[in-house]
Amino acid sequence: MGAVRVLVGVTLRRRWRSVAVLTLVVGVTGGAVLATVAGARRTASSFDRFVEESGTADAFVATDLHKLDVTPIERLPDVAAVTVIDPVAAEVAADKYVPVAASVDGHYGRSIDRARLIAGRRERRGAVDEMAITESTAKTLGLGVGDYATVHTYTPQQVPLLTGQNDPPGAGPTVRMRIVGVERSPSDVGTSFEESAVIVLPSGFLRRYGDQIGRNAGLAFRVRLASGHTGVPAFIRAAQRIYGREHVEVQPVSFESATVQDQLSVLSTGLLLLAAVAALAGVVAIGQAIAREMFRDAVEHPALHAIGMTTRERAAALLGPAAIVIGAGTLTAIAVALAASPLMPIGVAGRAEPAPGMSFDGLALSLGAVAMAALVLAVAAIAAWRFARRAVSSDQGDVRVRPSAIARKLANARAGPAAVIGVRMALEKGRDRTAVPVRSALIGTVVGVVGVIATLVFATSLDRLVATPRRYGWGWDVLASTRLKASDLRRDAAVRGLSEARFFNLELGGRPVNAIGVRRIEGSVFPTILAGRAPHRASEVALGSETLDDLDLEPGDHVRASGPDGRGTLRVVGKAVFASVDDRAVLADGAVLTERGLARFVANDDAGKGGYSVYLVRFAAGASQTAAIHRFARESGDTPEGPRLPPEVDHLTQVDQLPFVLAGFLALLATLALIHALVTASRSQRRDFAVLRVLGFVRRQLRSAVAWHASAVAVVGLVVGIPLGVVVGKLAWGRVAAGLGVATDAAVPLIALIVTIPAALILAGIVAVMPARGAAHAHTAVTLRTE
Repeated sequence: MGAVRVLVGVTLRRRWRSVAVLTLVVGVTGGAVLATVAGARRTASSFDRFVEESGTADAFVATDLHKLDVTPIERLPDVAAVTVIDPVAAEVAADKYVPVAASVDGHYGRSIDRARLIAGRRERRGAVDEMAITESTAKTLGLGVGDYATVHTYTPQQVPLLTGQNDPPGAGPTVRMRIVGVERSPSDVGTSFEESAVIVLPSGFLRRYGDQIGRNAGLAFRVRLASGHTGVPAFIRAAQRIYGREHVEVQPVSFESATVQDQLSVLSTGLLLLAAVAALAGVVAIGQAIAREMFRDAVEHPALHAIGMTTRERAAALLGPAAIVIGAGTLTAIAVALAASPLMPIGVAGRAEPAPGMSFDGLALSLGAVAMAALVLAVAAIAAWRFARRAVSSDQGDVRVRPSAIARKLANARAGPAAVIGVRMALEKGRDRTAVPVRSALIGTVVGVVGVIATLVFATSLDRLVATPRRYGWGWDVLASTRLKASDLRRDAAVRGLSEARFFNLELGGRPVNAIGVRRIEGSVFPTILAGRAPHRASEVALGSETLDDLDLEPGDHVRASGPDGRGTLRVVGKAVFASVDDRAVLADGAVLTERGLARFVANDDAGKGGYSVYLVRFAAGASQTAAIHRFARESGDTPEGPRLPPEVDHLTQVDQLPFVLAGFLALLATLALIHALVTASRSQRRDFAVLRVLGFVRRQLRSAVAWHASAVAVVGLVVGIPLGVVVGKLAWGRVAAGLGVATDAAVPLIALIVTIPAALILAGIVAVMPARGAAHAHTAVTLRTE
C-alpha cells in the first residue's frame, strides 16, 4: 500500500486548493442539513419543554361555589399542585374585554403556572399595587414594564345588574397597579393575543379589597397532575364526584396547547423534509464534485495499470483524498451546525423555546454526521471503483459507448450538425480522455426542477387553503350574536342560510372533546365535512381526523359519549374540519352533532355549564354583506365575526418561506450541475472541438453546439422533473394537510408550470454563454498539438 500512500500524498500536495474548497463545501452543506435536523427536533419538543419548565396546569375547574375546600383535591394521588383563582368583578380597559381574577392562595405563578419572565421582575410577595402581566395582556392593553393599569372594581350589589351592555361605572375600589414585569406563559404561544389576555391580581390585592368587591362567578382552581394530560379524564370524574357534577365544569388545559402542538408538528415535518431534500441534493452535488476530481486523476491510471498496480489499489488511491475531504468536512459540518443552532427554532417554536441560543443536540449531530459521511463516502467509493475499472477496460480497448437514440433521430430529421453534436455531448458520456460524468449532471438538473415544481404545488395549495374559508371549516360567512332573533334573520333579504351552533365540552370514549350542536334554521349551514356525511339524527356524530385517530375510530364505528346531563352512544358518520370560532378549537379535533344530539348530553339551559351559542350566517349572492353586518351589530350590540384564519394555518403561512428556501437551494444546485457539465465537457472535449474546426465548423456553430448541450440537459430535467415534482408536491402537501386536519387534495398551478419551461430554457442559454465562448475561441493548432 506504499504506492497508494504516495499517490494520495501527491494528489493532496498538487490539488490542496481543490481539497480545501471541497472540504468547505461538504462542511457548509452538511452543517446546513445537520442544523435543520437538530432544529426540527428542537422545534418538536420546544412547547413540551416550555410546559414542563412552567409547571403548567393540566386542568381548569370552574365552579359555582363561593366557598371551596380544595383539600380533597390536593389529597388525590395524581394531583401535584393546585391554585385557587377568584374571578372578581372588575375591568381594566373600557374598550377591550380582559378577564380579571385574583390569586387566593399565592400559589399561582409560583408552584404552578410559572410563566417565563421576559422583561422586568415579578411582583413582591404580598404586594397590593404591583403586578406582572402576561405577554398577551401587555400586547392587548398596550402596556409595558413601568406603566400603570387602573383596576376599576364593582361592588357585590352591582354584580346582579351587570349585563355587559352600557354598564354603570364600578363603585368598588379603584386601584392603580404598577406593571413590574411581563411574562410569557404557554397560553401566550400560538394563540391570538386578545383571546389569551387575562389579568391575575396578586393575593395581597384580594386580602386588602376582597370584601369590597363582587364576584362574577364561583371560585375556580387550576390543577397540575403527576400523570400530565393523560390523567385528565380520571381527574374530571374525581372532581365531579367530590363537588357534584352540577357544581363543576372541568376544562382540560390541553385545549390551550393542542393548536400549538399541531403547528409545531407541521413546522417540524417541514424542516425534516427540507433537510432530507437538501441532503439528497447535497450528496448529488458533492458526489459530482468529487467524481470530477477523481476523473482528472484517473486519466493517468492506464499507465499505473501497465506498471502493475491493481484495480483495488488504484481505487484506494482515488478514494484517499475523498475520504480526507469527507472526514474533515464532517467535522466542519458539526461545527457549522453548532454555530447555526441559535437560529433555531423558528416561528412559533422560537417563542415557545425555553432555552434559546446555542444548543448541542448530540443525537442529531452524531447520527446525522455519521449518516452523511457514510452516504457521501459510499458515492465516492462507487465512483472510485468505476474510474479504476474503466482505466483497465480502456487499456484493453473494449469500451462500448451506446449512441444516443435522441441524437440519432435528430440526425435523421436533418436537425443540423450543431444540434446533433450538442445533444450527444449532453446524453453520451464519451470514452477515455473525452469521457464526462453525464448522469450526475442530468440527476442534478432533475432534482432542481423537482424542488421548484414541488414548491410551487405546495405554495399554491397553501394559498388556496388560506383564501378558501370553507377548506378550514368556516362553512358560513359570519358568526352573529344570539341576541338577534332567528325569525328576523330568516326574513332578512341578505341571509340565504342560517343555523344555530351550541358549543360545549363532551367526553367521547373518556376523552374530552369540544362539541358543536347544530340546529339548521334556513338552508344547510354546517362545518365542512371531509369524508362521509354530516350527522342527520340525534344518534350520529362527525369527528375531526385527530379525534378519530386518538380514539381509533373510523366512519361506521360507535363511541360512548357523556356530558353534564346525560350519557349515550353515538355512531360516527363523517370526518369534519372545525373552524377557529375561539382559540380552544383545533382544526382536526372536535365533534359535531345535531342540536337534538347535543341535547341528549347537555340540557338546553346553558347557564352554569360553560357553553355558548352563536348563529352561523351565510349571505345571499349579490347581497351587501357590509350593510348586513352593520345592521346586525346595531341590533345586537355585537359585531358579527367574519372568517378567522386558524392558528395552525396562520403560523404555517408565517414560515412558508421554507419551501422557497428549499426551492432556491435546489435550483442553485441544478444550475451548478449544468455549469459543471458544460465546463467539464468543454475542457474534456477540446480535441473534438478542434477537429470540428478543422472540418469546417465556424464559431457560431461551436457556440450553437454548446447551447444545444445546455438545452438538452434542461429539457431532460423538465421532462422528468415536472411530473415528478408534481407528485412530490402533492405528497408533501398531503402530509402537511393531514397533520392540519384539512382536505389533502393539492392545487396544481398550471400557468406556473407552463412558465417554468421557457424560464428553464432561457436560464440554460445564459449558463451556456461562457462555456460556448471558450469552446469557440480556443486555438485549434495549440489544442491539437497538446492533445
